[in-house]
Amino acid sequence: MSLLEKSLSALLWGSAGTFTKLTMQLGSQVVLARLLGPEQYGVFAIGAVVVTFAGFLGDFGIAYGLIQKKTISDDDLRYVLGWQLLIGSFVAALLILGAPSIAEFFNEPASVWVIRSLAVVCVADSLCSVSMNLLKRSLNYKALHIAQVMGHLIGYFIVGIPLALNGYGVASLVAGWIVQSVVQLALMYHAVRHPLIPTLKHAGGTSMLIYGGNVLAANLTNWSLANIDRVSIGKRFSVSDIGLYSLASNLLYNGTSALLGVIQSIYFSASSRIQEDIPAQGRVFLGISGSALLFIGPLFASLAIVSDTFIVALYGDKWRSAADIFSPIALAMPLFILWGLTTPMLWTRGKGRLEGLLNLPLLILWIVVVYAASSRSPQIVAWAVLFLYFLRATLLIGVTASALQLGRFSYFRACIPGAVLSLIVMIPLGYVDFMARHSGLSPVLCLLIDALAAVLLWGIGFRLVRMLLQPAVKQALSEFSSRLPPWLEVIVFGNSKDTR
Repeated sequence: MSLLEKSLSALLWGSAGTFTKLTMQLGSQVVLARLLGPEQYGVFAIGAVVVTFAGFLGDFGIAYGLIQKKTISDDDLRYVLGWQLLIGSFVAALLILGAPSIAEFFNEPASVWVIRSLAVVCVADSLCSVSMNLLKRSLNYKALHIAQVMGHLIGYFIVGIPLALNGYGVASLVAGWIVQSVVQLALMYHAVRHPLIPTLKHAGGTSMLIYGGNVLAANLTNWSLANIDRVSIGKRFSVSDIGLYSLASNLLYNGTSALLGVIQSIYFSASSRIQEDIPAQGRVFLGISGSALLFIGPLFASLAIVSDTFIVALYGDKWRSAADIFSPIALAMPLFILWGLTTPMLWTRGKGRLEGLLNLPLLILWIVVVYAASSRSPQIVAWAVLFLYFLRATLLIGVTASALQLGRFSYFRACIPGAVLSLIVMIPLGYVDFMARHSGLSPVLCLLIDALAAVLLWGIGFRLVRMLLQPAVKQALSEFSSRLPPWLEVIVFGNSKDTR
């Protein structure tokens, strides 16, 4: 199997696995959110944002180097395992000791036990990073996603939801997350069976630690950019407000970042093998960016325009206030994916530090803007985040285009069809949603009508913008569509061969 074929196979497995996992996450989140309500969800959100930050520290980043190394020895794996175990345990201990101070910062004493309980997740995820990155290196996304799907199934459907039904409140979310992490750790290790005796000394260890430090710096900055708004909301508003904000942002951000992670790791692995061929990398970058926007642009534009119907249909009327937060964050998600696609290209070109250099001034601006917006309302914070996402995407795309020696307007031309298609879907869909909601239909039925209208509008719009597709985008679509079943290819792309 060629590299391209293996990469596309991994992409299909990754996409299928991600779709399955996201469907399960949405289902469990809807049930738990309806059972618990904004206040209890808000208490858990405080613990989650803290533990996610601690998880980045515990993960350290040294395991990511396993993807890029040409050859890996048992000593490499034992060394990575040793450092992951050491740092993960250290971070977990800091969480346990510092939980009262963190809870005081958020003015929510009930979050102390949540933070302490979730400390075990830092250790489990830190150890799991070794197996996970070995699976990514080998493009074995089948095993990777089986582990993730089973972890979520057991953690939330078998443990979390039954606990919530029996009145355990926020403890059901905590138990679900812990069980999910432990199950994933066990299944991913079973798939690779790496050495289990850790060590902290290794002949090539210094370079691996330096690489891990660079990844850690980038990851921490990315975490800060993604979570400053939640920290600010948690500090300035009630626990119900952070529950509403967290539900809206998590619903969009978690699913989008999971899909982006699949695409990033596949193309990082594949592009590393053509890192000396700059024109080929440029074509890949334009192709995947332009083709991705054809799907993600209309999807998130649709969610933004029908946010009220979507939130009420899924979560119930008590979550209605989350719709005003949901809309701007939905519009920000295509920008999040587009800038995320720059990361593997920058690291492959040896310019990964440029992202870090850009992130520092952006982080300062982010703090200032979010702090100012949080003096008004959570909704204003969400619109501020959309502006900041646009700014960051513009800067990172510009730097990547320069590193790949692309023409000044080549990226713009590649993405025009996706942007136009988004408007073609969004504007009429807003009218359809308005008419459905004012006709006395239930929110669930309105949402079904919206979904059908969005699919039909996308099909019509795609055929209208097909003539605008650039060669790199056509090639990417051709490679993708050729892997689909013939009947699905006809439904999505029609009978025309203009995309080939």
